[in-house]
Amino acid sequence: MITRVIEPFHAQKQAITPVIEPFHAQKQAITRVIEPFHAQKQAITRVIGPFSARKQAITRVIEPFSARKQA
Repeated sequence: MITRVIEPFHAQKQAITPVIEPFHAQKQAITRVIEPFHAQKQAITRVIGPFSARKQAITRVIEPFSARKQA
């Protein structure tokens, strides 16, 4: 099931990179957006929780971008 979700990203690597890259530069700005959610931690955890289980699979998709970025 996870493969079905991630596989399409392999084909769209170049399209995804521009989406991910800006977040590195906006880390501090994103933190300001996330801060208010601390009050709603439990509700958010229910949404984010499943992604933790997929973390390793997602990392396999994102890691190539890091290697490509340096090269």
